[in-house]
Amino acid sequence: MITLDARKEKVGDLLRVSFQTQIKFFLSNTKTKAAKSVIYNYIDIFTKDVEIINLMKEYEAQTNKKLAITLPSEEVPSRDAWVNSSIIFDSRT
Repeated sequence: MITLDARKEKVGDLLRVSFQTQIKFFLSNTKTKAAKSVIYNYIDIFTKDVEIINLMKEYEAQTNKKLAITLPSEEVPSRDAWVNSSIIFDSRT
């Protein structure tokens, strides 16, 4: 049996890519409100990384609006922090 710990990195990569693909799709179809929502969800789950920063820049260039995202500078979650996200896993299960 494959455990989550054994595949955590790969599963996280797949989730990140699916979010990024969805954001790119929304931006290419000028569905900027949907793109903005997915960007915020991505950051809540995975934090800010190079990929999302580039997509944020693309969003901001397309909309001429700055995204209001603030993260505590002293806290930088790891790329595997998504495992503890209540958005991904419901704590009731």
